[in-house]
Amino acid sequence: WAGFGAAKHLSSQGYKVTLIDAAKNVAGASAKWETASGRTMEAGMKGLWRQYNNIFAMLDDIGVDQNATLTDWTGSSFWSKRGIEVDYPTLGNKTRLPSPLGQFIYTLPTFKKLSVTDRLSLWRLFYSVIDYESDYEKYDSMTVHQLFTSNGVSEELYQTFIRPLLLAMLFGPPEELSAAAIIGTFMFLALGHQDDFDVKWCKGPASEVIFRPLVAQIQEKGGKVLGGTPLVDIELGDDGCVQAVVARDEAGEELRITADAVVMCVGVGSMKRLVSSVPALGEREEMRRICNLRSSDCIATRIWFDRRVETRSPSNVMADTWQDVGATFFNLNDLHDEYSSPDHPSVVAMDLYHTQSLMSLPDDELIRSLHRLLVRSEPGFRGAKILDSCVVRAPQCATLFSPGSYRNRPLQVTSIPNLFLAGDYVRENPRHGADGLSQERALVTGLLAANKVIHREGLGRPARVIPVDADEPLIAAAKSLNAYAKASPFIDFPPKRRNPLFPRRRGKLF
Repeated sequence: WAGFGAAKHLSSQGYKVTLIDAAKNVAGASAKWETASGRTMEAGMKGLWRQYNNIFAMLDDIGVDQNATLTDWTGSSFWSKRGIEVDYPTLGNKTRLPSPLGQFIYTLPTFKKLSVTDRLSLWRLFYSVIDYESDYEKYDSMTVHQLFTSNGVSEELYQTFIRPLLLAMLFGPPEELSAAAIIGTFMFLALGHQDDFDVKWCKGPASEVIFRPLVAQIQEKGGKVLGGTPLVDIELGDDGCVQAVVARDEAGEELRITADAVVMCVGVGSMKRLVSSVPALGEREEMRRICNLRSSDCIATRIWFDRRVETRSPSNVMADTWQDVGATFFNLNDLHDEYSSPDHPSVVAMDLYHTQSLMSLPDDELIRSLHRLLVRSEPGFRGAKILDSCVVRAPQCATLFSPGSYRNRPLQVTSIPNLFLAGDYVRENPRHGADGLSQERALVTGLLAANKVIHREGLGRPARVIPVDADEPLIAAAKSLNAYAKASPFIDFPPKRRNPLFPRRRGKLF
């Protein structure tokens, strides 16, 4: 998303753009794969949440009919070994209430097993939500588990809802995630506004719905898009600027591309390999610090069954699978036009996150295990036979925002004057607000990197970067009051005592 966003805008402003991608089918994590029998799948489902303002604007700009290519806003179901835990509804069609009160009120009847007391314990985090931006590195230094423990959040809520949600949203267990990263992600995708967690899905593979017209527009503007062409070296001139990049084409031949500016939009795993192999990067401390960042393995699967089985929701989160592994499943008959006819047998996408412990598991054993997990949530699949399946393993494909990672994340401007960085792990200045592992964040950093090229070269107009919707009045007022209290020499704030409204209950809270 970052690379295509930068390439699209720069090509539209008269720049001669060459986009190189190590993947043969360019589209990053959205590329298509095929089974031995010719059935297609994409490497992971891609949701578009309410706050993806820049992605929705880009789709309009490249002529994508969103009504025809995207689903309506959808909700999700959350499952554990106990069965259904939550049916999280769409909230955009409800009367608007202050956030997060609206989310709490409208989901009261949708939690099937958690008590209201358990759910109310989440309000203990409200102060952290309004305070974390004022001391980001402090919150970044602690784990999510420490944050929840210190605030006395219900263990039942944490284990059955929060933990599996974090594994699916940030691709790691709470013990390995930065508290600052998760607060930012929750504010962006769920808590900032009542309807933020509403999501749309592509009605077909994202590589066809989104990236095919995107590539076409870049090429129409004179840009080149080269798949199967990994970067192998960066050449610097006497002035310390990049003068050329060296790639390797599909035939194994080196391809030298001269450049006035370079935007690097690779993931953490690939960037660490490049820092180790490209001298121009490895000799710089800011680049070497990237090697301290962590990344997570993921597995995408798709299963074709011999019969149609209706499911409770089109998108679902699963708890209690493998230890420290996140899991989701999607009913593609409800999401993709290709499988939507009433007589089409079920096709299910099942994606797994933080899968280091599963990467060596044979495909057939993995698929059998996933079938059993699917039956646990949707018993209708018990008698369904598997006709075909596909497994795509993606090692080190996603950033894992671990505690203390913020200080190692690079800025977009580097010590090489005409080399800029983009991707979900970079630090933009000022912060935009699109946080976490989101396509929106990647696109935003790509557009911001394009703007830095324009500022340096003096050619073209900067891209319009749409901000995240402003804080709602309740949250904005609380942030202002917190800032005033912390700055005042007459107020001891925040108070050290626990909130008397939510006393601990032995055996129930952390």
